Amino acid sequence: EKILEKEILKEIDKICVDNGIKYFLAGGTLLGAVRSGKAIEWDDDFDIGMLRNDFEKFRKVCKKQLSPEFSYVTPYDGSGSHYIIEKVRLDGTYFSTKYSGENLFPDGVFVDVIVYDKTSNIKLFRNLHILILAILYNCIILRWNPKPWRNKFHGIVKLIVPLLKLFPWGFYHRLFDFFAGIYKNKKNAKWLIDTVGKKLKDGTLPIDGLEDTVYVDFEGTKAPIPVDYTGYLNYAYGPDYLEKPNLSNRKCPHDFARIDLGKYIFDKTGEEPFRDVDIRGELFEKE
Repeated sequence: EKILEKEILKEIDKICVDNGIKYFLAGGTLLGAVRSGKAIEWDDDFDIGMLRNDFEKFRKVCKKQLSPEFSYVTPYDGSGSHYIIEKVRLDGTYFSTKYSGENLFPDGVFVDVIVYDKTSNIKLFRNLHILILAILYNCIILRWNPKPWRNKFHGIVKLIVPLLKLFPWGFYHRLFDFFAGIYKNKKNAKWLIDTVGKKLKDGTLPIDGLEDTVYVDFEGTKAPIPVDYTGYLNYAYGPDYLEKPNLSNRKCPHDFARIDLGKYIFDKTGEEPFRDVDIRGELFEKE
């Protein structure tokens, strides 16, 4: 599966180079590149990062310029996906988690596009920025899939979800994008927030070192990393990020329901084609 993710990464790199868009390896993908020049063995996806202005350029051109075997999945494309995080997926594959498997939308092998947004230099306004985004994020997730919330907050869910459904999806996503990018043109910004990743609640990371990149060897190809990644990796993994965790802590970040790499593993030439399947998995199929 990492071979296929590398092909997605190459496609992203071509689009970014052709359009003057800066991006860098992010999250565990960056950590693997710094540690060993390759992906972490137990990591199950690739992550790239962009600052807001580069991301907005990327989402405009990506869908038009992707090769036919790839798809750019956003909450605005009508696919039924309402992840805050946007993804480049490989068509003809399935890579479903227990969460995504409960929702009907294209869910192939992917690379996550994580957006890092500038925020205020004043702590009070930074905290307010994070709070607003956290509220909007939870509104979107609660409206999309209230099931995980019902056991603990049944009464609140029963009250809030019908109210959330009074507004169309676009209202929430556009409001989120507006507040996420409210400081995008700030000239002297010192801090960023991980707007669409899992670390919004962890506060800010320094912008120093993330605005410029350098290409390094990664998985037998070249990929960009920040010129100074120390602040980022300290923020994400702590000061001992170069040390590998204990074996008991080496686990995939996703809880998978189904992985199917289809034609990228099996050659069915001259044989009966694969039967049509429900993209949510075998439990949903009629046969």
